Amino acid sequence: MKFKFLENVTRIDMDLLHKTNPLLRSVVRSWIPGTGYIADWEKVPVDIKDQLDRWLERQQKKALDKLGEDAKASEQWRETKAKMDAELDQAIATRQREIAAEKRLQEYYDVGLVDSAENQKRISDWLASAAKGFVSAANLDAAIKILGNKLDWRKTEPPAPTPKPAVVILGTCSDGKPQLPINTFPNYSHSVAQLHDLLKRQSQ
Repeated sequence: MKFKFLENVTRIDMDLLHKTNPLLRSVVRSWIPGTGYIADWEKVPVDIKDQLDRWLERQQKKALDKLGEDAKASEQWRETKAKMDAELDQAIATRQREIAAEKRLQEYYDVGLVDSAENQKRISDWLASAAKGFVSAANLDAAIKILGNKLDWRKTEPPAPTPKPAVVILGTCSDGKPQLPINTFPNYSHSVAQLHDLLKRQSQ
């Protein structure tokens, strides 16, 4: 009688045999020592060999099944990890877009957009409706451009007018020539009367 699995076995795992089939373990101990090494298979009865052969077949099947399960679990883990990595990358990209949009919104606040719950709701509603909730600096620009005056903006005060310089009316000197402007630098072309008048006014 040919035993398919026993042919390639020189040692029986007695601990495993005891755990999986204690009855068979107690039967074979008369022919197989505790070490599991079999010196002479010819002394082992055929029915015991048959039972051991079928036991080895079951153990091999279990081992192959476990390998298959481990391979499947490994593949599932790779798929799960790839999905987790993709979700993480997407979350990072989303947060980066949100940060860019927040900075862009702050720029609008700096130039006059009112930082209010009303404005934020109008912008959020527009993004949800027109951009499917996709928050980005570009979509924020589009929202503010389209909403325009529907948003609240700070009123800017017009700059104060620059005061006009005071008009100085010049008179006539004793020699009939016109008075010189107060900041005139004297030169030879001015008359004596003009110079005396200028000096008098500058010393007041």
